[in-house]
Amino acid sequence: MNPLYATTKSCSRVCLFFLSTLLLGCQVFATAAPARLLDFQSEERTLGFTFDHPLKSAHMTTEPPDLLSPAILQGNRVSLKRQVEPPGQEIRYSLEVQDAQGTVTGIQGSYWGLNPRVALLRLSEIRTAGNSRNPDALELEVVKAGSLAGLCLDLTSPGRFERFSFPEQDVQAGQFLVLVAGPRCPSPLPGKVFFWAIPGLTNQGLLVLRTAPDKGSQDAFLWGKDLKRATSLLQAYHHREPRAWTSQAPWTGPPWWPEGATATRTWCRLKESASPAGVSQWLLVNNGCQTLGRANRLIPYEESPGKSLSAKDAKKKKTKKGRVPPQAPK
Repeated sequence: MNPLYATTKSCSRVCLFFLSTLLLGCQVFATAAPARLLDFQSEERTLGFTFDHPLKSAHMTTEPPDLLSPAILQGNRVSLKRQVEPPGQEIRYSLEVQDAQGTVTGIQGSYWGLNPRVALLRLSEIRTAGNSRNPDALELEVVKAGSLAGLCLDLTSPGRFERFSFPEQDVQAGQFLVLVAGPRCPSPLPGKVFFWAIPGLTNQGLLVLRTAPDKGSQDAFLWGKDLKRATSLLQAYHHREPRAWTSQAPWTGPPWWPEGATATRTWCRLKESASPAGVSQWLLVNNGCQTLGRANRLIPYEESPGKSLSAKDAKKKKTKKGRVPPQAPK
């Protein structure tokens, strides 16, 4: 080997070592890596934080204060018992942990106060092709009485995410709630009416009703003309909100093909409970804008003649065609 070449190679290694040391702030000694959070779980009775190595101590503060018992350490896991919380309210926390080497790691985040009387809702009617007189709107039926505190409705569409948080109100089973997708509604509507200050529901999207922003889903609705893009909204939403569901998505099957939907033709939920959540539970009907806030009148809209059936004709024909969801053209 050429001695000059060997010397040059050795010098290069030394230079690279000191250059890397300089870039790291001239620290030539080893330092312990901070604890890395692997998982956070907001359960009914406890909060749990799991880190990548064992811990020596942990301290938690919340706003509002004094909502958790002192931290319990079990190896690399920190558990805190939940106490009395403001139902459905966002609670911000700051957690500081220290490992055996004395390295301190700080984490900040939020969770939502447990609502022990949470109401159970389901989407029952949806208008996505509204106009100035009859704007886009959603109807929700109260299945189980309780409080709306913490409940939220998420809307995901290409390049857009919106969230509506319900106010803390009590509702009774059998009631209908109407959520108008706009700042106002020209004509009065029955039932409890809320206003969602968004431009509208767009021509394709995903609606997910959740018990709280950090809890699972109660219901969902998916629609769109671009089947592949609409279906990908489920995946995109779950990537953004992984706690919305843990196993099966709240919507199964293809999205609703919106052909035929107008300001007076809306999607209505069928009463059958045997069908799985998804397209099979819905029917495009001609309701004449009369059923938002009331029980649905399931008058099928037949796409082939290009007109809706009257209640009398629907009763005579008892057609099954209207109960089949319109499919996208092949």
